[in-house]
Amino acid sequence: MESPSWQKKRYPGATLAVVTANSPVRLHLSASQDARSAVTAAFNTDAAYLDLGDRCKQVLVGPGSILHAHCPTEQVGVAELAAAARQYARLAVELLAEEEEE
Repeated sequence: MESPSWQKKRYPGATLAVVTANSPVRLHLSASQDARSAVTAAFNTDAAYLDLGDRCKQVLVGPGSILHAHCPTEQVGVAELAAAARQYARLAVELLAEEEEE
């Protein structure tokens, strides 16, 4: 992969090598999703490497914001943690109910 021109100017001795790549992950969004809307962000997840078959949905969910993840100011409030626990319970019930319907 060719390095962008700005990178060549700023880091003249640097090279860029793509070590791995994967297709976008298709998300399963439900009507019970919180009021906060889903966002698209450039990051990677191990979910793309799991071959779970067509019957198993991959779900990426958690408290906090991906826009602030893995940085010096990363934080999650106590209220968000409590809301996440409730969301995990709802999600488990919903996904298990879908499994029983099939």
